[in-house]
Amino acid sequence: MTEFLRGNKGFVLAAEQTTSISTAATPDTAWAVESVDLKETRPDMELVADDCRASDDFYTIVEGKYLVGPGNIVGKFYPDEYPHTLGVAELLGNTNTVTGSAGVGYTHVHNVPVTNGDFPLYGATYDKNMGGTGNTMNFRETGCYTQFTEYDIPENGPVKVTVGLTGRNETRGDAKQTPTYGGVRPFEGHMMDLKLSITTLGVAASVKVRSAKIRIENGVELVPDHSGSSRYMQGRILGKRKCEIEFTYSQEDSLTIHDYIKNNTSLAVKLELTHDVKAGTSSGYHAFRVWAPNMRMLSAPPELDSSGPLLTTMKMIALYDADEAYPFRIYAVNSKSGTFTV
Repeated sequence: MTEFLRGNKGFVLAAEQTTSISTAATPDTAWAVESVDLKETRPDMELVADDCRASDDFYTIVEGKYLVGPGNIVGKFYPDEYPHTLGVAELLGNTNTVTGSAGVGYTHVHNVPVTNGDFPLYGATYDKNMGGTGNTMNFRETGCYTQFTEYDIPENGPVKVTVGLTGRNETRGDAKQTPTYGGVRPFEGHMMDLKLSITTLGVAASVKVRSAKIRIENGVELVPDHSGSSRYMQGRILGKRKCEIEFTYSQEDSLTIHDYIKNNTSLAVKLELTHDVKAGTSSGYHAFRVWAPNMRMLSAPPELDSSGPLLTTMKMIALYDADEAYPFRIYAVNSKSGTFTV
């Protein structure tokens, strides 16, 4: 009898590559995902349609280069799985430090790349298993780089993460690995705290927000290989990095946030998720924090657009801060060791 597949049997694993962009690693870091749109494509494939060859038929296609993605992996934000560990390093690179120890818990500080060498050199390998019993439906995506990560924090319910990726090539039928998942439930919307200050991060005060979204881009692009007959990418190049925070709040009888927009006020911002499960005996609770010392409002002032509660959505962008010497950084508190070298 034919075996048909179900998505709940599928899984995604990741591992950092250490040899070259074309040499796959064996994925071992799991993430319980909801969907995966990551596959090898031929974006430049083109029908040759304008030849004059005494015929009404088409005869050939130009194949162009091969590329994985761009595509997305979407899932809930688990504190002890891929998005909170290796995934943050894949986004920002090697400029991260860690304190703590096994059983005690770990605090990771992820800074933006300072040099080109701080960013992942060879990318990562992702196994996308479609749920088959053997190796047949195991797809291995090699030389993949994270282009953006978006964290969607709802008013209620689990926080979701979208990781945007692009990569070099895909193989099929590689050995199926066995995923191991964390035991902590996802971050939830009520665990969020957004703080703003017109002076420093140290005195930022909480804002009563309903929901929020964080999007961090690193500007990475793949470089094609034109050395002979290769159709694959040979490396990567960094572009401008961007951190944006969007939040929706109930409009109060106050002009405070309106004046931030009107006056182009520099704001020190902390957006923090703090779990209720501890990461260790002394490191505190699992947590995810984005700190930006110099953000500016991009949105228009609030409007009267409803007879009910007035909800206003604001967007902010992080600028480089000369005093702190960085535009933004990420803090992660979890039970995972290491500095996530990429």
